[in-house]
Amino acid sequence: MEVAFSLLIVGGSLLVSKVPKISTTLRVIGYLTPICLVALGHLGIISVIDNVSSIFVLLASFLGLFASLYTTGYARIKYGTSSLQSYIDSFALAMILLFLSRYLAEFIIFWVMAEIIGFFVIVFEAIAKGYVRAWRAGLRFLLVSMIPADISIMTLLALAGINNAFMVPFNQLYITGLSHPIITILVILGFLAKAAVAPLHFWLPEAHSIAPAPGSALLSGMMVKMGIYGILRVLSMTDYNVDLLAWMLLVFGSITTIYGGLQALAQSDIKILLAYSTTVYTSIICIMISLYVMSNDPVFIISAYFFVIAHSLFKAALFLDSGSVELIAHTRELERLGYISKLSPILSLFALISILSLIGVPPMTGFLSKLIMFLGIVRNIKLGILYIIALTIVAVSAALSVGYGAKYLLAHWGRPESAKEYTETSRVTIPHTYFRYMLSSEAIMSSANIAFSFIAPLLLPMPLVTIGDWIFQLYLILLMTTLILIIALLGLHQTFSKARYESPWLGGTKP
Repeated sequence: MEVAFSLLIVGGSLLVSKVPKISTTLRVIGYLTPICLVALGHLGIISVIDNVSSIFVLLASFLGLFASLYTTGYARIKYGTSSLQSYIDSFALAMILLFLSRYLAEFIIFWVMAEIIGFFVIVFEAIAKGYVRAWRAGLRFLLVSMIPADISIMTLLALAGINNAFMVPFNQLYITGLSHPIITILVILGFLAKAAVAPLHFWLPEAHSIAPAPGSALLSGMMVKMGIYGILRVLSMTDYNVDLLAWMLLVFGSITTIYGGLQALAQSDIKILLAYSTTVYTSIICIMISLYVMSNDPVFIISAYFFVIAHSLFKAALFLDSGSVELIAHTRELERLGYISKLSPILSLFALISILSLIGVPPMTGFLSKLIMFLGIVRNIKLGILYIIALTIVAVSAALSVGYGAKYLLAHWGRPESAKEYTETSRVTIPHTYFRYMLSSEAIMSSANIAFSFIAPLLLPMPLVTIGDWIFQLYLILLMTTLILIIALLGLHQTFSKARYESPWLGGTKP
């Protein structure tokens, strides 16, 4: 089955310039197939991987589908060629196969494949336009992200042995060689590097800012989650040094959470701002995993999964939005922006939805992830000062997210007069068909932030409070906030739809 959907995705990617409609159909079927496999597996109809893999497979397939559809228009407009399509589809496919891997050997093969393709995605600007800075970003990715992570997975292979790597299912593999603390540190540092958590986090901002927008969406939405996935797998492989592992995740995660938030606040390039915020959320996921190991409270690991899902959805959508903004305005610098809502109100509304999820406003999925996180810490706070410190760190991080989330929105709703001299250059004629692919992809990915928040409570297997009362009250909150949000967004849409046609704008010039 893996071969079948791989052929559909690759075949559709190669046909994009010759028969676009057939190409789109093949790719959609190809990306939906892994989602169907996971669904059939949970119904007991076929045998698939475990729940941990299922979450990552669903996310990789979903993000891959809409990043692929977005690329169809984006590549034509920005590069005048469809060559980017094969890079994006191959990148997404490699990560889907990685998360579907049943054995350690498969996992390693697709891990290396995803990294190699990811490198070419990062340096695509150098390949297509001769942009020298892209080579530097790619080299940093190789040295700081790829090599440490590869050392980690090869260490696991050496400790497990070739026979076990090919014969023992991934979720049943137990490695006694992880009993030595130095080995544990070595393995975890590699996965932390891939997750862009200190001390090897600094490859990410430049790589994300250089890569094409759909490539950045996959890098931030899924590639950094490869590191999280690796950490979760290591936890299932050993009982040795788990306390050391937890403290590493907690210390490095806490440092990166605050550092990344402050760096995001200081950025003027919207893609670099988003890149630093990625380090914040992967670090919070690491903190939740560490608290789960220390307390054995399932609330924390469920919070980690919700952060994985929420961050993948809103961050991928925002990177797609940054690509659209760059195509419209020919810049990513905030001081040159502030008028996108005048040119494309719908685009701005979808960006707002994603930012609300990033901040954690109900009824977004980002709200649920933060709600579960805070409830988990508060109910364990009696266990000691560690949880008070953790609560302080995540509270500061939440406050910083409001700041850099609002700062990103300045690109859409900033001060139009600050962009006066860029009025003429900001205009771009985007073919309707291409822009439709792009806008619809971002729309669905942004809307998923709301849709998933209503599905998720049914999947929560823990009694945060009395389950009946909690579910009823939560759904009431979600329903009421959804209605309020819809009314507010409709009002904004009507306001900006009308305002865009008014003459007094940028010195009397109509957009």
